[in-house]
Amino acid sequence: MKNQIMRTLYTENELYAIQYHSMHNLGKYVCRIRGNLCQTVEDFFKEISAGMHFWYGFKWTWEDVILQINHTKMSNYSGYLLIVSDSNMLFHKEIDRNNAILQMEKCFQDATIFWNQFEVPFTVFINDSKKADHEKKVQS
Repeated sequence: MKNQIMRTLYTENELYAIQYHSMHNLGKYVCRIRGNLCQTVEDFFKEISAGMHFWYGFKWTWEDVILQINHTKMSNYSGYLLIVSDSNMLFHKEIDRNNAILQMEKCFQDATIFWNQFEVPFTVFINDSKKADHEKKVQS
């Protein structure tokens, strides 16, 4: 099984179709992290903890993000799909934006490795809808 992190260029409509199909036809748990609401690392922690239903003891650290993702109960779902929409807007208020992006990607990479051991599908789309919308308009 190949769990993966993919940089994608889907339009918002395409993302919603993928999200709907994954939830209703494939039985996956879908978490959508709205990049436009993640101007800081703390904002990101709020988004992912709400979307993934992290338990009350979440410590607001990158290490705990990994721990929380890896201990989410999967009994009712066939896998995970995490969608980070508007990725171009992530962490814009952070002094070291690139480090924050690397830390986020490391968390997702660790989660894919963890869930791969149990043959549980775990896919992450880091999507730039604005760029996708622009490219679709240019092609038209």
